[in-house]
Amino acid sequence: MVPKRIRTVEGSCWPCKDRRVICDLQQPECSRCATSGRACNYSKVRLKWCNGIAARGRFAGRNDPVSAAAVTANATFSTGGRTLANVTTTTDGSAVAAADTGFGEGSSSSERSDDDGSSVISLSPSASFSVLSATVLEPAFVMTADHLMLYFQHEVLDRFNVAQDRLQVDVGSACKDPALLQSVTAVANAHHFLYARRSQQDAILAKKIARLTAIKLFRERLQVSRVRRRQQQLVKTGADGGLDIAPVKDLFVINVLFCILDGIIEPLDEGAATYLHFRGGRAILAQWGFLDQLFRVKKGLSALMLSIFATMDLTHSLLTGERPYFSPESWMDFADCEGWWGVLPPGDQFLEIMAALSHIARLGHQYRSIGVSPPLKEILSVWNTLDPNGSGLMDKSGFVITSLPAIPLEPSAPSDTGGSQPLNYDRSWEVFCSAYRQTALIYIYRAVCNLPLTHPRVQRATEAGHRAICETRLAGKLSHCLLFPTLVIGSQCLIPEQQRALRKNLLLTGTFLYFGSIPVMDQFLQKLWATPDPDVSWWDCFESISRKTFLF
Repeated sequence: MVPKRIRTVEGSCWPCKDRRVICDLQQPECSRCATSGRACNYSKVRLKWCNGIAARGRFAGRNDPVSAAAVTANATFSTGGRTLANVTTTTDGSAVAAADTGFGEGSSSSERSDDDGSSVISLSPSASFSVLSATVLEPAFVMTADHLMLYFQHEVLDRFNVAQDRLQVDVGSACKDPALLQSVTAVANAHHFLYARRSQQDAILAKKIARLTAIKLFRERLQVSRVRRRQQQLVKTGADGGLDIAPVKDLFVINVLFCILDGIIEPLDEGAATYLHFRGGRAILAQWGFLDQLFRVKKGLSALMLSIFATMDLTHSLLTGERPYFSPESWMDFADCEGWWGVLPPGDQFLEIMAALSHIARLGHQYRSIGVSPPLKEILSVWNTLDPNGSGLMDKSGFVITSLPAIPLEPSAPSDTGGSQPLNYDRSWEVFCSAYRQTALIYIYRAVCNLPLTHPRVQRATEAGHRAICETRLAGKLSHCLLFPTLVIGSQCLIPEQQRALRKNLLLTGTFLYFGSIPVMDQFLQKLWATPDPDVSWWDCFESISRKTFLF
């Protein structure tokens, strides 16, 4: 009988054990390692990276040994003073990990036996070791796809809804498309990264990988949809001869999620990603022509994403002078729809204000593109919507319009805790809409009528808007969804006390929303306030931020 081949020798170095070859046991370096240039190591205990990114990333398959002195009897792994695991050394020199007492669910601390007989302790790749103890950096909570779906449904969507009731969106059933599912998890991952204030390299890299994977799947899905569209144009489907919009609707939702990811949660400068996503959303609506079908969907994820994208389209047009894609009349179609503003009845004042903003955005586009002021009659038609009391009058010159009277703001009632109680929801909604009214008024003065920043009418409207934002406590989440009015009113504010109040309110909003767009907005306003330019035009004022982030 042929004797069994001996592949390893007791006490071999780790490289020879890995290669299953006979080691000559020479110290400090065996001849095989010296010849091949490998790092020879005879330590008793070896730590391998495993789990998480190290299983697939650039650390995959890497063995990073530590000296025997680095792991001593009863060495303690600690994180910020918390005991994670105790490691004891047995008589044969192998390490045994005691029960985990500090890692949360999903962490990567475990102990197993390798096939070569050595003990392997799983740690984060960011672990650093000292001579007497091994100190592990705070491990990132590993969120599974199910965790991220729940986080998106209950945390992310809640920050895109000002209504008193939560949106009842079944994300699981809505995300049957793998590309849509990956986009949802990428958005949830990015927001959770900001919410949990995570800074570990593995968490940062996982977030980037989730985003790039979502974009890759979206591009593949877009190509498939284009092929199907050509086929359906040849052979019409459906009883009414129309095209099947279900796949395209998912594409649109994915694109809006990218706008949220790169334009609100984590604004990016590289490659103008925010602006490209935004243009992609417009292109999908224009090429497939299914906007009317989308408006018929009054509930669910697609309805919410449509309301968000329409608001992005409007605010972007107001800041850049581009023509808005959504017409003023289309805002009335949002009635009874589950938008980010909740479910509003037909004729609600907020929808009328948004329609008026869309109208004046088109006037601003006309003024900027051809340099001709719009007819006064057309301006007055919008004014009548913004001023239901009919107090808007022309100046003696017949050109400039007088200021809108602000809705009287009743002071919040003092509470026993020394603060102030919020207004009831109906009254808060009035103030919320008043902030948008003053924003529209400022736009008419500055962008359409081309009044300077220091003009008394501009400053009166700015003061009224400041009172609506800073001098009342609104019910629920209404005060946290005034980012666009805060940006416009703050950019026109010249009084330091009002500037400080607006910034305080903005930072308070940031502690609830956890949007990366808020620090961008804060830096933009501080720069404006530090170097005020009374002669700056509306378009030049917002040029640095208009294509970087979306605010509403």
